[in-house]
Amino acid sequence: MFTLARLVHDAPVTDLAWSADGAVIVTASSDGKRRIWDAHSHTLTRTVQGSPGPAARVGVSANGATLVANAEHEVHVFDGDTGELRLRLSHEAPVLAVGVSADATTIASGGDDGLRIWTADGAERRHVKHRGAGVSCLQLSANGLRLASGWADGRVRLIDAQTGKVQRTIEASEAPASLAYSGNGERVAARIGAGQLGIFATATGKRSATIPVAHPFGFGADGNLMLATGEFEGSEFSVALIDVNSGGIVRGFLGHTDAVTDAAFSPDGGNFASASADTTVLIWAAP
Repeated sequence: MFTLARLVHDAPVTDLAWSADGAVIVTASSDGKRRIWDAHSHTLTRTVQGSPGPAARVGVSANGATLVANAEHEVHVFDGDTGELRLRLSHEAPVLAVGVSADATTIASGGDDGLRIWTADGAERRHVKHRGAGVSCLQLSANGLRLASGWADGRVRLIDAQTGKVQRTIEASEAPASLAYSGNGERVAARIGAGQLGIFATATGKRSATIPVAHPFGFGADGNLMLATGEFEGSEFSVALIDVNSGGIVRGFLGHTDAVTDAAFSPDGGNFASASADTTVLIWAAP
């Protein structure tokens, strides 16, 4: 399988997000820059400055008009069209995860002080805390009504994004460094041990599959395929494409020269993008 494009950065790429309308890819890199790319021409359209560091994160609304990024103890909300900084949302500890709903009405952020849910105008809707455990990763559902969050106590919590109420707790055993939440909200994947991830049914919390790769990234549009990275049968893959129903790896994609840090499907499932510490994002044709 060949790459369609290579998006070159000046520093390791730590995160990426693909807008739901398919038009925009947003990337974060450890030099603090958040870059906005045209997803069709693969050209850089705008750069906004954030906070440098290996935990730089980014999220984008469906139409690309709202961009969220972490910056030390804050979440910065930018106008995706102009790059203007619109809001600064404060935490009491470093922010490690950010997300925004497709319609940009809900912003979520997590860190050592827990999970915070914000309205579009920057008002704090809820602050969710659990015995001092911090939040390492999160993803909002496609409709923005629920979010999946990975906590340092080794649990994945599914939370109502309006009320902050925990709807289900899933024992992942290890503090997830990343997770994947299907667009229909029916499945969540998280690391459960060294070189292993579990796929769980959100309705029951029961594990439906165990897969010998380390980190989940994102589900395809129908929830039957997932992107991850890690080892499988002794082979090192840059990115693994997983059949969620069988738990098997469809194929591995080699191309990066350093660790893969994130991956995401295009909304139509025809392509996917992978980000790496090798300072590139690769765009692939999905099989």
